[in-house]
Amino acid sequence: MTKLKSIFAIIVLLFSTSASFAQQSALEYLKEIKHIEVFLADRATDACWTNLTETREYAEEKIRMAGGSVYEAGTPKAHGEYYSLNVKVISKRAPNELCFGWIEVDLTTGSRVNGRFHIAVVKNRASIFSNYSNVNTEVIGLVQAFFSDD
Repeated sequence: MTKLKSIFAIIVLLFSTSASFAQQSALEYLKEIKHIEVFLADRATDACWTNLTETREYAEEKIRMAGGSVYEAGTPKAHGEYYSLNVKVISKRAPNELCFGWIEVDLTTGSRVNGRFHIAVVKNRASIFSNYSNVNTEVIGLVQAFFSDD
């Protein structure tokens, strides 16, 4: 029985170590990006999204924590070295006075394909919501989810 417990403990340890390693390396590519600039697209009305400054600061801190570099204003934006982390919220109040809408967080960069410029989406997370007094907590939650899974 002791041998069986030891084998089980080793299996659990292997799975937890693998999951931990996968989590750490899931955003490893951010370290290779020279500049990541955070953009907020506020298409929320009626005070459905009010913590824009907090959202920007939180997203920038998550970039730094993942090993990425936040874009510094005035730095030249070179093709292949510049990415955008976009946080978009479209929302309004329903007749019941609660907010509904859509949140999206994506990481994009420019790319040339067949001689034409394209926007390449590196990673994307989106969520639909309804019946919230405001969507502040949900926006922060989606930014967190963007950085915590792959």
